[in-house]
Amino acid sequence: MKYPALHKIFGKIWVPLVLIGILIVPLVYSSLTTNWIINCSGTITIARNNCYNITAASSSPQDIQNAVNWAVGNTTGAYTASIVQIPAGTYTFNPYLHEYNVVGVYIPFQTNNLTIVGAGQGKTILQETQNAGVDSWMFKSRTQTGPQQPVGFRLTNMTLVGYVDTESTSNAQGLELDLCANWRVDHCTFINFNGFAIGTTDHAGVYGYNDTFVVDNCNFVNNYTGNAYGGYGVLIGGSNPGPVVWDDLSNCVGTFDQMHNQTQAYIENCTFNGMRHDVTSNCGAWYTIRYCYDYNSISGTQIDVHGTGYTISGRGCEAYNNTIIGSPTGFPSSWGVVLRGGNSFIFNNTFENLGYGLELWNETMWWSGVTDNEQKEMMLNFTFVWSNTYSNVTNVFGGYNEDWNLTQGIDFFTFAPNATNQLGNFNGANYATLPYPFPFDTYGVPNADLSTLTN
Repeated sequence: MKYPALHKIFGKIWVPLVLIGILIVPLVYSSLTTNWIINCSGTITIARNNCYNITAASSSPQDIQNAVNWAVGNTTGAYTASIVQIPAGTYTFNPYLHEYNVVGVYIPFQTNNLTIVGAGQGKTILQETQNAGVDSWMFKSRTQTGPQQPVGFRLTNMTLVGYVDTESTSNAQGLELDLCANWRVDHCTFINFNGFAIGTTDHAGVYGYNDTFVVDNCNFVNNYTGNAYGGYGVLIGGSNPGPVVWDDLSNCVGTFDQMHNQTQAYIENCTFNGMRHDVTSNCGAWYTIRYCYDYNSISGTQIDVHGTGYTISGRGCEAYNNTIIGSPTGFPSSWGVVLRGGNSFIFNNTFENLGYGLELWNETMWWSGVTDNEQKEMMLNFTFVWSNTYSNVTNVFGGYNEDWNLTQGIDFFTFAPNATNQLGNFNGANYATLPYPFPFDTYGVPNADLSTLTN
């Protein structure tokens, strides 16, 4: 059955009701097999514009998918946003085969301003109960097939639990969203995702745009089971090497949505417990991690920028005001920060109980996808490390003097950038961080108050 667009049904009475400032239209489609309850108000305050509020028939992947599809198909005209609610409760949520991927819910690539919201962390719990046998995703965007960029997706207020099988080589992922602008994941908990909890993996720059997203106020727990290729909290980058298109550093530092070719992300106010990498990047991606807390870190790197071992190097990162505390069982084989390429700014962090505070090196070239000049451009350089605190850290720096041809005072510096430091259009005297907390409204990242929603 094709569901009618509400703005067509109520078009004739819309204007007078808006003029008096009152419009509450609850509709219950009791005759439909999905029994969706749709509440829509022209004066609603929980969205930036007119908004559908949809409660799915159940919290199964299939019913949530139906609600998402309806919302995306009807977010047109006067209705510019949709909210799909998942009520409180603990629900079995096993991804299943969609076309050629094992996915719980696909996010259509034409999605605009779609929010999927639960009743709160620890209240709405979506839990896998079986091993998919192959790589799987709870939520995943469809492969981008045209130059229509999805904008403004948000996942918030819930707990997602993957299925851990230490004997399996398959990876469980929480959310993957690719080539989407200004999306956000907030106030969520991710447990037992041995692949990654949140990620973007398609090479950015396709169709002339890139991923921009924010992850804030989230908890990441035990997302590592000994699988050497997983255990990521947030994965930022891509799998397609593509051409090397290196954004000028002035488009990266202290900015958002300024990079022309690659992914840009902010991770703030998050906690990480029992991870291999809190955050990692490649394929020219730039990220900022700030005001995060990592404890019980195991043998691995908590803040990581990949080099050219597998693909294009990460562009670099800003990491400041974070606390990283290693696990007694992981010490001394764990690292706070490992930088393997690009340019980075690491300052005002606290490192405790680690084998290395930072390790700086250039990853060996393992593939022939770039020229020698491109390889040189991607090597670690113009990196600044200053004003960090180290407690029970065996080595503050490691790697740079072990045949990696990095020299302090040339490739990296132990002071804040200043006017004598110039790279492209970036001058060290102008270095400044983006205001904290993240200025959501300034950059059009979803920030609606959802506290008035009821489940």
